[in-house]
Amino acid sequence: RALPAVTVTAGSVFLGRADEISSLCWAGGILIVIGCVFLPQRQFRDLKFANYRRKAFGFAMLAALGTTGYSIIDDQALAFLRSDHPDVHPVAVTLVYSFFQVLATSAWLSLLVFSRARGRSSFSSSVRDWRHVLPTGAFITITYAVVLVALAFARDVSYVVAFRQASIPMGVGCTVFQGSDADPKAFGDDDSRDRIDFGRVRLGGRGCKQDSLVKTVQTFR
Repeated sequence: RALPAVTVTAGSVFLGRADEISSLCWAGGILIVIGCVFLPQRQFRDLKFANYRRKAFGFAMLAALGTTGYSIIDDQALAFLRSDHPDVHPVAVTLVYSFFQVLATSAWLSLLVFSRARGRSSFSSSVRDWRHVLPTGAFITITYAVVLVALAFARDVSYVVAFRQASIPMGVGCTVFQGSDADPKAFGDDDSRDRIDFGRVRLGGRGCKQDSLVKTVQTFR
């Protein structure tokens, strides 16, 4: 799940943005991936290649490619919108983009949901449980809108995605898993914590257009 921290960076290089990505950014992304590799392991000896030859790993790779694709596409689309409307504040442009993105996503998902009996049944259950479903949907929309806003101030999309993916090992490692400091979970979480501390300094320097992005990124901590 943390692979986009590296794959998005590779995608940016493929699109000719290699000069916007430092070697330290690459190192930070790799540390995030390593942290997520260690987190699911109960012991270091459980880290075997055979454990990843499963269908679940294939779907995880597919999800990583999807995240890479939509992250780069969103970044490019917002860049075009901001250049076409320079008189409009970047946050306003982003919110308009996010609104229509939600509409488009809802339209495509409705085709998948309502075309199947199981999907329609699940939708009915969600409507009955709206007190939990509605806040969840609102938080998902708002949090991704924050990510989209950050794209307007970051030097490259890879910086934003790296911070976003760092929330996985940090959140899971700190709030779900329990263990000693010597187990893989603690090791994986420490790797990512180092990346977030380093990355915040990096974004506050040449990797960021405005210091305000530092405050935005701190929300992921």
